[in-house]
Amino acid sequence: MSPHSRLIRTHRGAGVASRFRSNDGRRRLLGTRVRQRLTVRGRSSALAASEPPLDNTFKPSTEPPYSVGQDSANDLNANVSYPTLDGRIKATYAERSIGRSKNSLYDSYLRAFRWATDRIGDTGIVAFVSNGGWINGNTAAGVRLSLADEYSRIYVYNLRGNQRTAGELSHREGGKVFGSGSRSTIAIWIGVKNPSHAGSFELLYRDIGDYLSRDEKLAIINDGHLDTIDWTPITPNAHGDWDDQRNEEFSTWPAIGDKRPQPGQTTVFRTFSSGLKTGRDAWCYAWDHESLASNVEVMLDQYATLQREFSDYAAREGIATPKEPDVTRYLAAHPERTGVGKVSWNRSIKQHVAR
Repeated sequence: MSPHSRLIRTHRGAGVASRFRSNDGRRRLLGTRVRQRLTVRGRSSALAASEPPLDNTFKPSTEPPYSVGQDSANDLNANVSYPTLDGRIKATYAERSIGRSKNSLYDSYLRAFRWATDRIGDTGIVAFVSNGGWINGNTAAGVRLSLADEYSRIYVYNLRGNQRTAGELSHREGGKVFGSGSRSTIAIWIGVKNPSHAGSFELLYRDIGDYLSRDEKLAIINDGHLDTIDWTPITPNAHGDWDDQRNEEFSTWPAIGDKRPQPGQTTVFRTFSSGLKTGRDAWCYAWDHESLASNVEVMLDQYATLQREFSDYAAREGIATPKEPDVTRYLAAHPERTGVGKVSWNRSIKQHVAR
């Protein structure tokens, strides 16, 4: 019997879904009195979520994916959109985020947060083991502000392990709890929605500590209990800062630049640029002129070859006006044209091939 099967048998109101499509566009995201069918490891299982009290409400408990999807078009694994779910993220997490780019808010693990939060309605519990970048990330301020409004109490256990760092900081982060499975910060969090809760939102935080190995972290977790862990109560500020709260004095200093300055705000620069971009750094940077010239020639040859092959393919298939999706289908049928050592076929370059 799988661990997921034991979970379902143990908790009548618990469910395991393999994808967000079990709800998106076909059922309400909100509400707790629901009978539906959820996909469980490729199988369907009838699942009934009971009415309150809290002990009988729907309790999503999951370890969501850690990344947003394909990193480049060469992966040939296009990111999937979920209109209903993504609409909820736009109206909550993205609406309250001050970041310029909000693409990361549609990462699969944040979609899981949004899905579960809506799914339990006004009463219930959610529990996640997830990427922990949302705890302190600037773009995720909207996530934290929304969670604080939507839950009565949240427990956050920061297991650290962020290996996208270097030097002493990397050593302090300690071991990766999933070994080579993830280089990201890992966190456990439990959210409780209790309509009878009196008072303001409660945030209980625990940092597992510095310089701990993977085994030491797992031993600490194994010996811990929700009621005995040394939680630190935190009062979030108005900006949505939780663990690492900003110094308010910083906002009184003149800004180097701001695309949307406030009335009376002092800024130094008013012109903005992302600088020189090749869009193909792996091909267009090299240690010497000869290597650079060779790289560019190989890249151009690969592009010209695909352009000829695709043109012949479009003629055979009777495609009078080729589009980018036609190029994507051709690449999917010819994987030898993608991967390591091949041109990075992103949207713009595929559009050029289609012309």
